[in-house]
This record gives sequence, C-alpha cells and structure tokens, in this order.
Amino acid sequence: MKKQNWVGISLLGSLVCMIAFGAYVVSARQKNTVYLEDIQGDAAYLKAFPLEGVMGDQTESTAFTLINGNLETKHCAYGTDDWKAIEENHRMGIRGIHAYLYAPISGDHFMISTNVVPAKGAKQEYTQECQVGLFDAYTDAVKGETITTDAVEVLCDVEAFYMTSRGIHSAYGRSNIARFSTGLVMRDQPYIFAVGAEEHERLDYINYRHCYNNYNDSYAGEEDGVHQLRDYVTNVGNEIYAVVAPDQRCEGTTYVYRVSVEAEKPATYSGDMDFSDFLNMREEYGTAEPIVAVPDAKESSVVGLEGIGENQFALFSVKDNMWVVDVYDAKGALVGSVKQEIQWDTIPNYRFTGDPRFEIKCRQTKFEDGISLSVNLRGTMYEDTAKTSSDYGSTYETDIGRMLLWITKEGVTEMPMDDTVRDAVSNGKQVLYWDIQAAEEGKKLDEIKRYGTMDEVTIKIIDAQEQNTLYEGRLRTDCWQDKLTEIANIDNAKENGYLQMREGAAFLESDIRQIEQLRVMDWKE
Repeated sequence: MKKQNWVGISLLGSLVCMIAFGAYVVSARQKNTVYLEDIQGDAAYLKAFPLEGVMGDQTESTAFTLINGNLETKHCAYGTDDWKAIEENHRMGIRGIHAYLYAPISGDHFMISTNVVPAKGAKQEYTQECQVGLFDAYTDAVKGETITTDAVEVLCDVEAFYMTSRGIHSAYGRSNIARFSTGLVMRDQPYIFAVGAEEHERLDYINYRHCYNNYNDSYAGEEDGVHQLRDYVTNVGNEIYAVVAPDQRCEGTTYVYRVSVEAEKPATYSGDMDFSDFLNMREEYGTAEPIVAVPDAKESSVVGLEGIGENQFALFSVKDNMWVVDVYDAKGALVGSVKQEIQWDTIPNYRFTGDPRFEIKCRQTKFEDGISLSVNLRGTMYEDTAKTSSDYGSTYETDIGRMLLWITKEGVTEMPMDDTVRDAVSNGKQVLYWDIQAAEEGKKLDEIKRYGTMDEVTIKIIDAQEQNTLYEGRLRTDCWQDKLTEIANIDNAKENGYLQMREGAAFLESDIRQIEQLRVMDWKE
C-alpha cells in the first residue's frame, strides 16, 4: 500500500513538473508578441512588400513575417544571431540538420589581390647580394639576390571558395584560381625584388625563404613606400567579374574582366625557392576576358563593383564632386547610368584628405520584374585638428551619398530617398521606407539609466512618381514590457546579470530583448 502511495506521489510530482514545464513553454511562446498598428492609408499596399524579421536576445527569439497582410510569429529556442544564420542557410538551399551546424556565408566568396613583376623592356639592375634592411630585424640574411627595376607590370590573382564552420573549401568542389595581367604598368619609382637567405646551424646550409618586393610589402596609408592598388571582385550568376582600380601612377588601359578559373590550383612558391622562381611570377592561370574598359584615373576613380541578379553588374566611380553608378549587362552593354553629387560637408570639424578611401555598401532585393538596389557611398573623414599636412587626428566613417535604384533589363531608374530613415526598397512603382527605433516609453526608466530598446518599426509606403503617402503604419512589440518585468528594480537587475557598473554609473548591458532585423523578402518563382 505504501509502495503504491509512493508511486502515486511520484507520478503526481512528475505530472506537476510536466504541467509547470508546459506552462513555462507556453509563457515563453507568448513573449515577444508583435502587432501592426495602422496610422493612415491603405494597408493593401503592404502586399507588394513581404516582410520578415526577428526580435529577442541572445538566448531566445521570435521570428515574424508580414505577408499579404497576414502577420505570423514563431518562437525560437535560440538567439537572434543564430536565427539570422539559420535563415541565411535556408536561403542558400541548405536543409535539415546541416542548416543548424554550418556557419553561413551567403553565396560564393572570392579572394582578390594584386602583384607586380618587372615590366617587359624595363631597365633592371641585378646584384648578388640581399639588402638586409628590407627584412624584419630578426632575419639574419647572410646572402641573397636583388633586382631593381624602373617599371612593373600589374597582375591580378582571383581565387573562389566557400567557407563553413569546418573550414575553407574551394568553390564548386575544386581549387579555383586565376592570375592575369591587368594591362597596367607603373614606373613612378624604383621597384625592388629581393630574396634573402638565412644561415642555419650548419654553416653550409643556406635556406632561401625570405621574399620581398616593395609593392606587396607596403600598406595603404603608409606615407613612405608603395601603396597597393585597390581591387574588387563579385559574381554575376555563376561567373566571376573582377577589376583593378588604376590610380595616378598607372599607364595603360585596364578592364572589368570576366574571369575563368583553373580546375587545378597551380603550385606557388612556399618560401624555399631560388631567385629565378621568385621572378617567374608572370605565369598566367585561367582566362580573363575584357568586358568593360575602365576610364583613366585622371578622369575618374573606380570605387566598387557589384553583381546584380543573374546577368548584370554595377561599376561605381567618383569623378570630381559626383559619384556615378553604371549598370551593365553580363556582356558589357550599358543598361543605364545614374550620378549624384557627393555630400562632403556631413560632419562639423572633420574633413576629407586627397584620398577619402571610399567604400560602397549595397543591398539588393529581387522582385518579379526587376531588382531594388540600395547603395551607400561611405568615406573616411579626418578630424580637422591637423598640425601638419600628415597629421590627420582621429578618423570617422560616414555616408556621403545614398541611392535607391530600380533596375530592369531595359534601364535604371533612381527612386526617391528619405534621408531620415535607414532602410528603403522599391518595386518600381512604390517605395517602402522603414526604420527600427525605440518607442517613447522605452527611453524612460526612473531607477536605472539604460540603453533604449529598439522595439518598434515605423513603416511608410509612397508613390514613386507622385511621392505622396499611400500607407503608414507601425510594427509594435512588447519587448520593452517583457524586459521591464525582469529589471523592475535594481536588485533584480543585478541578480539576473542585466546591470553592470561602469565608472560609478549603472548601465543595462547586453541581452536586452529587441528587434534585431527586418527586411523585405526576395520574390520567389
């Protein structure tokens, strides 16, 4: 009898635990609710822009979609970063358990670099000794060889690969590499090629393993030495496109090249080599087909290259006070061109030098009949406290241009932009603006000075031609309310690890539940 009672009590306890656990799960699934609040206009316009996003923290998240006016949510037992990684895997076609194991990197990836060799017909001076000062101080270079030349030819190396959490793998299951001449020659200063030799314990054993040239061993931004040329690579469908941006030192004409890589990666020097091997770097692998001629650096500066969809690419350049986007088809025919004045004066007390170090940031969304391309031109500004021409003080990266383009096979159209929002997408007829921000109540807490929780999204759709508002709404969440219950007082905040002390002031640190991402989903066939 007692045994049965104990069994009953045990079963009852298990049942209670199961009920409690089930209640916890239900409670967890009720967290991070999201709802759409209409402000004005017709919500039917949202059907043209299917949205997906995620909110939560590093321990749990809630994914949500807004498709054809239907708002759906799904609780996930992992953080927002993991959710974004898994969704990226799904977009890449990775299914099953592998979608949860592999660290995703969207699409094929490429490594690109430039190298130089003595130009054909250049003057060369050969010495049977190594300039020891070229190498690091720890190198005991006891012998070597050096060639100094007055002109070099610029080569480009491109390698395609993909990466997972298990390491780097060659793209398409093979080693992919190409090396080709860019057609550019530089003769602005003497160029040095040297191989140093190091003596080991046996005095008769000399190991050639230190290779040097003053083009590859210099760094961009270095005042003395040779700055390497900037290079860009992208993919258009399954094809690789690459360009090396010429500067004022360059002679000759170069192109945007369509690159075909070799199936077998050629052997390259490993460090143990003789001097003839070191100079024999001009051997070309794969093929490089010229597609579009690049203007001379005196006319404009190439600052980026981006593949668009399956059969187009954009070449970005800067000329005087304008930045230009030229869109071509895969064969090099010009589809359309858009230019915009650069907004130089963006931050007080900062300025640009002669080399602003431009950078292009792109985001594209595929629709049934075209592609929306959002482009940011960024520049590195220097604090205007310089005591000398080379003393630039601190630096600051900022947007100095923004474009929203609608690209079809027939042409390129610039869509209206709102500089007050961070994200925009167009389907050619309407423009969707959205901005993740903190609700007003998320900025206030009497007891604790804290960071604002990004817990709502403002949404606005305008007509691309008339630019009148068609719809305005707000995606709202209860992220702030959920977090407020966990930090209702300082003691709870400390106990749960949400409160950190910094310089005597209390701040709420990471794991603040909030909206981490929102984007328009690609159109699917």
